[in-house]
Amino acid sequence: MTTEGTLPGQLTGMQLAKAAYPTNPNNPLPANEQVSSDWVDVSVLVNFLQPGYNTQYKLNSDGTPSTTLENQFVIKVNQSTKQIVISFKGSDALSNWTSDLTDGGASEYLKIVDQVQAAYDALSADSVFAGYTFSTTGHSLGGAMAQTFALKNGLDVQVYNSLPIPSSLVANGISARPISMP
Repeated sequence: MTTEGTLPGQLTGMQLAKAAYPTNPNNPLPANEQVSSDWVDVSVLVNFLQPGYNTQYKLNSDGTPSTTLENQFVIKVNQSTKQIVISFKGSDALSNWTSDLTDGGASEYLKIVDQVQAAYDALSADSVFAGYTFSTTGHSLGGAMAQTFALKNGLDVQVYNSLPIPSSLVANGISARPISMP
């Protein structure tokens, strides 16, 4: 059950979900689609997350990363409300759409889950964030990723036009705690 204050409001939640998509510096988002300045990227507050900690690129045939971004998440922090939101990017690459149609997004989630889990584990263990609440958000494929990650880690989640949690991941026991319905 969600306790008051663990999730941002609906508009902020949508803006945070959109923030997970890459932006074009030559074509910035309209002001009403931008996240409030109260929310800062976590990399501004900590120095232990390495550049690229939140991205996954398509691999070339030789196993090296290409320049094609497949999956991404961003972590935003609101210090005044003590909220941390992990936002997952939705479908915008060919591999995303293929995964949406063939396995409900499971194969794309599995490409990035270790990275997001490592970041979450590091942040939740850091005393700087003691007393903060974590939640997830996402749109489309990112919504399925957000739900799956939230279920695995016992977090609240706020999603938009989401795919469902992939049944193959549920069957493999993603839940870290029993699920109860109100």
